[in-house]
Amino acid sequence: MLQPEWTTIGIDVIMKLRKIALWTIVAVASAFILSAVALRLLTNSDQLKQLARDHVRNAWSRDLTVGELSLAFTPMPGFHATNVSLSNPAWAHEKYLLEVKELNARVAFFPLFTGKIIVDRLSMDGFKMHLQQTPDGRKSWQTPAPSAPSPSADVAQARIADALPKVFALRNGTIDFRNQNDTETAWQVDAAQLDAHTGWRDVEVDVRGSRNGHVMQVQGKLDDAGQLGVKDAVSNGRLQVRAGTGSLVVTGELPLDPAPHRYHFKAAFEGSLAEAYAFLDIGGRPPVEFKASINMQAAGDMIDASDLQLQLGKLHVTGNAHITKRGDVPVFDARLNADHIDWVQTLLDAGEPPTPAKPAGELFYDNPLPWDQLASMTSVEGTLHAKITSLKMRPGIELDNVVGDMKFSDGRLNVTAFEAKLLGGSATGSALLDGSRRSAQVNLHLTDALLAAWFSQTHKHVVLADGRMQVHAAVSASGKSMKELAASLTGPVTFDIGPAKMVSKKLSEAETLLTGILPFLSAKGSDQIDLACIGGRLPFEHGIARGDNIIGVRSDASQLLVSGNVDLRRQTLDLHGPVRARSGIALGVTTFANGVRIDGGITAPHVGLDKAGAPGAVARLAAAVFTGGASIVGTTLWDGAQATANPCVIALATAPPIARPHKK
Repeated sequence: MLQPEWTTIGIDVIMKLRKIALWTIVAVASAFILSAVALRLLTNSDQLKQLARDHVRNAWSRDLTVGELSLAFTPMPGFHATNVSLSNPAWAHEKYLLEVKELNARVAFFPLFTGKIIVDRLSMDGFKMHLQQTPDGRKSWQTPAPSAPSPSADVAQARIADALPKVFALRNGTIDFRNQNDTETAWQVDAAQLDAHTGWRDVEVDVRGSRNGHVMQVQGKLDDAGQLGVKDAVSNGRLQVRAGTGSLVVTGELPLDPAPHRYHFKAAFEGSLAEAYAFLDIGGRPPVEFKASINMQAAGDMIDASDLQLQLGKLHVTGNAHITKRGDVPVFDARLNADHIDWVQTLLDAGEPPTPAKPAGELFYDNPLPWDQLASMTSVEGTLHAKITSLKMRPGIELDNVVGDMKFSDGRLNVTAFEAKLLGGSATGSALLDGSRRSAQVNLHLTDALLAAWFSQTHKHVVLADGRMQVHAAVSASGKSMKELAASLTGPVTFDIGPAKMVSKKLSEAETLLTGILPFLSAKGSDQIDLACIGGRLPFEHGIARGDNIIGVRSDASQLLVSGNVDLRRQTLDLHGPVRARSGIALGVTTFANGVRIDGGITAPHVGLDKAGAPGAVARLAAAVFTGGASIVGTTLWDGAQATANPCVIALATAPPIARPHKK
């Protein structure tokens, strides 16, 4: 049996515990009642409205209005407000930055004992947010700096997290944004939830938005967001944006500073952008599914973008970039490498619509070039070094080992140097493109490129072998499309094409008809023309090249030297000149006529006798009749015995020398 003294002790302990429990209940109840009384005393509706208005006016220079305001004490202290609005700056298009139909706030319990009202949970239902940015860079959501910063501002910065609730919920809202071009875009926020633990650790965010029935969801987690708003603060975290099958994932050190200067994360996208295009109301066909990833690291005014990997259809691009700031302008130095690019297919994969076929007889497309996009890059400055293993252009020309150095500045692209292998030879040159002027200056050199390869790769129905080309062009042009650029082309274009064999029975017979070379004196075959050279000097001015002796052609049997004009405005030719046998006895049509005329459309010119020489031809024909042909035979024998000048040399005689690229 227990001793009496132990029984007495047990009873005393039980009585003390009962007293402690009773006083605890009384204390908690009293605290709750006192807090409610404090909340009532500190925050009657009129007083709370005035305090809130004064705080917003002093801190942000904005006006706050509140409709009805009521207080609640269960289950926790808080208040309920309706028709809350926060003003925009006077210059904004919309009067209010934020409009809320219904707002609920829960107040932290223990700070009430010290007379502080701290909102730890905030929810808004039925809201509108109006954001605007002006051409001069002003933003409606920016607030002025405090007029009297605390003396310790240099030592410790105020944290945004200290003033934010740990739970934040939004429902049934819209956000509209008016950009610098005064174009408005609106999004629907179906639901948004932010949950944070004490000290703003383990923060989770879940936002679901929609636009025109297309949904996008953002989910994220931050390990420690307690330094939110502090300069250069970061937190390990993960952010995922999903739209349809497309998913963007960002992981690493994410910035907590509203003006981020420090971070280190990896971003990766995979899937389709179809739903994202629809959500963002981007016109056109979305690109095919693709993969992309990049590492981003920032420290101060320097940003490094490394290990770029992009896969779009058969296109694979790698690269990196280093970005610094020159005042407010970012300056980049980038390197990009691509393996195989089929220009037409890449545009289709990127979502561009198929380019319609050119109308019959047209040399150039009339589609607008992206001048406006280039002109809009006035705030972009930097250099780009690009390498492409192989590039197939729209006409079918294939380039290998393409290397280009480019500079971007003030809406202009300066290709300081480029080089490539093509058509069995090489190309070098430079170009300057001005977006605002829609103008281009181009220097191009082709060395040892094959004319036969050009016919083959552009699918021309011409059977030709060899034909080494040396081409020099130093031209300028302006216009919104390739057609307009060609119509304004100004500057010299010279070309020198070496020996080539053209298989064409029709052309061979035409040559024999024109020159009348006796078959037994000709070394050429009956179904081909053996070209010795083609030379030309085309001094273009506003799309038209005209002059005497501007193109010369020589074969083993004949030669042609023409004058006239090449018109890129109307895409026509008007050339005329004598066709003569290169050597031997010639009794062809041109014995009686002055020569031939080549005129009509460039894509399908007409070749015939030059009518301008008709009077002379009649006289020669009459002389032949009255002399029994002796005059013609004598003239032919005399011409055949004379050495003839090379028309290719004549055509190039006054042309500037063809620059030879420097061998590296």
